[in-house]
Amino acid sequence: MSNMLIRELFEKRIDRNINPAVVVSTDDTATIEAEIGEYVFTDDLLDKSWRFLNAVANKREGKAGIWINGYYGSGKSHFIKFMHYCLNPHFSAKAFEKILAAVKGYDPFKPGNNEEITESKFKALQKRIADLHCKDILFNVEAVTDDHSGEKLTRIFLNMFNQFRGYNAVNIPLAILLEKPLEKAGKFGAFKQAISDSLQHNWEAEAADLAGYKLETILDIAKKLLPELDVKALHSTLTNPSSYHIGITSKLIPELKEYVAEKGDNFRLVFLVDEISQYIGHNKDILLNLQSIIEEVSHGLKNQVWIALTAQQTLEDVVERFDHHAGKSDEFGKILGRFDTRISLESNDASYITKRRVLEKNATGTKALNDLYAEKKDFIQHQFKLSHDLYKGYDDADDFILSYPFVPYQFRLIADVFSAFQHLGYVITEVKNNERSVIGVTHYTVKEHADEKVGLFIAFDHFFNKLFRNNLTHIGRRVIDRALSLTYVRGNEFAQRVVGTLFMISNLEDNVLLTFPPNIDNLTVLLMTELDQNKAQLQKQIKDVLERLVEESIIREETGKFYFYSEDEIQVTNLIKNTKPTFDDRLSIVNDLINPLLRIESKFALEENDIRIGYAIDDKEIYRNGDIKVNIVLFDKQPLEEKAMNTIANDLYICLNEWFTKDTAFSADLEWYTKNIIYFKNNTSAATGEREKTLQNFKSRNDELKSKLLLKFTEKLLEARFISLQQILEASAVSGSQTRERYANTLRYHLERVYKFIKYAAGYARTAADLRTRVAQSIQITMDGELPNGEAKVEEFILANGNEATMEELVRNFTKIPFGWKDVAVIDMVVMLNARKLRDLEYRNTPRFPAAAFIEKAITTPERPGCVVKSLGGIDAKLVDDATKAFGAIFNKSTSSFPTDGYKLAEQMTQQLAALKDDYASYQDKYDKLYPFGKTFKEITETITAWIDIRDPKRLFTELIDGQAAAKALRDKTEKTKDFITSHIAKYDEIKNFYLGNEANFASLNDSDKDVASKLAQFLLNAEPASEFRVAVKQYEQLKAALSGYIDGLRTKVVTVYEEVFADLETKAAELKVDYNAYINKDQFLQRLKTLNDITQLQLETSKADNFKTEGLETIYRKVAEVADGGSDGREKKTQRYKVSKIRSTISTQEELDAFVKQVSTEMQKLISQNKTIIIE
Repeated sequence: MSNMLIRELFEKRIDRNINPAVVVSTDDTATIEAEIGEYVFTDDLLDKSWRFLNAVANKREGKAGIWINGYYGSGKSHFIKFMHYCLNPHFSAKAFEKILAAVKGYDPFKPGNNEEITESKFKALQKRIADLHCKDILFNVEAVTDDHSGEKLTRIFLNMFNQFRGYNAVNIPLAILLEKPLEKAGKFGAFKQAISDSLQHNWEAEAADLAGYKLETILDIAKKLLPELDVKALHSTLTNPSSYHIGITSKLIPELKEYVAEKGDNFRLVFLVDEISQYIGHNKDILLNLQSIIEEVSHGLKNQVWIALTAQQTLEDVVERFDHHAGKSDEFGKILGRFDTRISLESNDASYITKRRVLEKNATGTKALNDLYAEKKDFIQHQFKLSHDLYKGYDDADDFILSYPFVPYQFRLIADVFSAFQHLGYVITEVKNNERSVIGVTHYTVKEHADEKVGLFIAFDHFFNKLFRNNLTHIGRRVIDRALSLTYVRGNEFAQRVVGTLFMISNLEDNVLLTFPPNIDNLTVLLMTELDQNKAQLQKQIKDVLERLVEESIIREETGKFYFYSEDEIQVTNLIKNTKPTFDDRLSIVNDLINPLLRIESKFALEENDIRIGYAIDDKEIYRNGDIKVNIVLFDKQPLEEKAMNTIANDLYICLNEWFTKDTAFSADLEWYTKNIIYFKNNTSAATGEREKTLQNFKSRNDELKSKLLLKFTEKLLEARFISLQQILEASAVSGSQTRERYANTLRYHLERVYKFIKYAAGYARTAADLRTRVAQSIQITMDGELPNGEAKVEEFILANGNEATMEELVRNFTKIPFGWKDVAVIDMVVMLNARKLRDLEYRNTPRFPAAAFIEKAITTPERPGCVVKSLGGIDAKLVDDATKAFGAIFNKSTSSFPTDGYKLAEQMTQQLAALKDDYASYQDKYDKLYPFGKTFKEITETITAWIDIRDPKRLFTELIDGQAAAKALRDKTEKTKDFITSHIAKYDEIKNFYLGNEANFASLNDSDKDVASKLAQFLLNAEPASEFRVAVKQYEQLKAALSGYIDGLRTKVVTVYEEVFADLETKAAELKVDYNAYINKDQFLQRLKTLNDITQLQLETSKADNFKTEGLETIYRKVAEVADGGSDGREKKTQRYKVSKIRSTISTQEELDAFVKQVSTEMQKLISQNKTIIIE
């Protein structure tokens, strides 16, 4: 075996011609023998062959369409050509022999297999096809198409059918109207010979052309042979082809029917049409035309004619191009039912077919490899093993024999390389992850090593051979040529092998790279050629080559994986290398990485306060003006012990520098990451096209690098020592398994050391609202034992400050280190000291300032200097006692429970005064403006308010004592007024309302009653009405009775006057025969007068009586017609008022009387002459 060559292993000559791409039109003997002899049947292909042949031979109902789909290179063309060989009587026996040989190894009971496929049934099928008279028409639709529009497939099928019958395949009218009749008459052969003799042309090759320029001569020859031809009509049709309708039902189906009928029931005609989906493209008319053809063929030809079509897509996918509805529309949906038989070649195993077709071993080769496997089994099983589910080594001896000199995973891997390269545009369109491409490259590769001795294993890099390189596009060549053109690589064969292998596997698709990365381990296995090869040595050789390629910027390393740069990526790499980030840039980017890990914020909650945090990385300030600063130490190389002595005591230092300054690899990664960020920032916006895509790739890789950096930072932040109060502390000093948790714990640990008294503020106010609530609750605190720690510290500061301090001083002191209290907590402590009667609160020289008001001032920063905390002074006991007695006397209250402590007494008095003020103020609001006695409430309210506003207890006590008599009198007066209101306010309001309502009427009373009214008015102005109230009631009743009697008399007089007026008006109306009541309602008018109670209104009605009478007379006369029984001139009678007093108001002599009478007589005569009735006023 040691001298046996690889070429000697194979069943068939390895350097024979293997054409992986089958062309349906190629039919030379060598091709036919190869296509039958080298066809490899898998179980799936046996099933597909059975379904195809059984349908054609035995199916008599249903649709006569067969749809065969598979991706480019999946063997569709080879499949239909093999079906052609099975149906063709000349090749059927040999084709079935190939099938039957494969059926012997078929297990019909295996899950997923077809139980109908047995040797006996396939033999029966062979006999059935042999008994049938089968013909097929095999063609590639794109190869035979022309430029006609409309029913393209109808024309193509007719042309191919005509060609099959021996007619021309271009001119349909010529074939059917001329060639067919000649052939039916047995004259077609003589016709073709006559053409050759007369015109020296070959009719079979030139028919269509000859019909174009020798038509009359041709028709003359045909006429001689077949006199019944109507050459005139034929000439017209052939010269005007548009007049000849070519349709499915008008031409195609009738022609097929006629032909099939002549052949009998045992005849089958099969159209085998390659690449129909490519031809349909996006032309829906072609798809609909195909649908109609299949329908008509199925309907009218009883399954004697079949149409089998190959396509790269499923039928559903083709329909989907045109019909996007969830439920297929009728227009396109029907075609799905036209193909009962559908065959998919998608699942073909390219690896298996390749092995069987190219690497099938002869008996000698099988024995030699079997012996080799038995001898070297362990090496064979383990040397070529990959940690991958899809890329596997040898399963067993059979797998070894079938695959050698290749390793099984290489077939799947090279197919994946082809697929990835096709997507990247690295190879020409024809190269895909399919049977065709795998067969081609495998055959070429094994031929290159055919003269090697058995025992050699063809490494994966050998697939990257001349055939592969010839199929590269210019894009792919540019990428690989940069590596191959390096002087180092050109002179190093092994380096070339590494380059080729890495080029292939580093460009696999992402989903493959996830589980099969281009790392040194995988490269080592792929480059092995020997069973006992030293892996460690091979790995070192590979590593040396890779490092050199990285240095030359040909490839890049990402977490142990290696990838090629594109041409533009190399340019960008060099630009990034030359980017010069500033020190500030570096620190800013480190902050972008570290800060999210730690979540450093400008405030940190410690106990009851928020501590302001400054933050810096080395010399770069991120947050300024903190109470303390957190420093990340990174680039500083000073030993920690020295640095600790020079730190600011209250600041925290997290010391990453101990690790960072020593980890050069990490520093280099961080520098590269930083340069990328700076480059992206300055160049991304202007990038377009390929550069934009390149930058996206770089950003993606930089994001991966960022993840790597973050992992390292995370690890080291958890391990870093830190400096607190100039003391170096180990990481173990604080807990926390996460970076944020550890940082928070570290900062809290440091702050608690810095702010050692901060816990003293626990329990005190945190907000202004807390302060207000505590004061509003009037907390009473007694001094039991020692002060709480916080208040004790405040008291110490006040004592040390001269026994008083402003709130500005207190807040400034206790918000700083080492306290760190909130300002409101300090104010709260001061208020507590006041509540404990230890300190007095003063605002702008006003002592005893209320706590509630004090805090409102103290929480406002500008007011704090005016808020002073002072000591409390003593109050004389006698003053306290006298003030207590005065308070009791003034307000008639028991004071036995009043405290003897002056300050507490002042506080209790103030509270009681406030309650009294609220009570009196409610009376003031109700009575002050409306009643003369209301002023009493205003006076006492103002007196009490003045006392409440006195902050100094001593002054308050003095005011009470000095003002006791006047205050008591005012209080007694007020209480008496309150009693009067309670008992008599309703009657008082009644008297008041009566007086105000009748004030105008009182003038009409007699003098005695007027005097009573005047006295009642005086009562209503009295500020102390209680003493005169009974008299006022009597006066009210007397006036009320007098007024009532006067009004009754006046009302009677007015009614009497108007009754007399109505009597006169009624008399006049009767005299003039007018119904006066039609114009005024007497009863209603008099009733209204009887209801009047107002003296002035009654007097007014009396004065209006004469005028009322005059208006009544005018109304009567205006409605009376002058024309009566005696007749007149027919004009309407009008009235005219005549006031006698207007002429003279007095007469004292006879002359004046005569003159008066004369004037009155003259004026009245004139009015009468004007047909007017005079009403004398």
